[in-house]
Amino acid sequence: NPSVGDNIECYINDINKMGIIAYITIKNTDKLFQNSPLIIVVPLEHIKNVESYSKDDKINVNVLASRIKFNSNKIQIIGKINI
Repeated sequence: NPSVGDNIECYINDINKMGIIAYITIKNTDKLFQNSPLIIVVPLEHIKNVESYSKDDKINVNVLASRIKFNSNKIQIIGKINI
């Protein structure tokens, strides 16, 4: 379970009006969003130049909050991009 302040290296899956949706990859698995145990959301308020990012870019995210929903196999994380 990621803690507040942890840094996570992840890949961008989507950029929308909410912000950036990202995921991590685990060794020996495909680089797919569906296989990631973490769903990482970076809100637009924590992104300076959203136009400079695109799908599949590698980013480093600092964890601001995390939660596990009941009966879910994914951990949801809110973070901000480290520069």
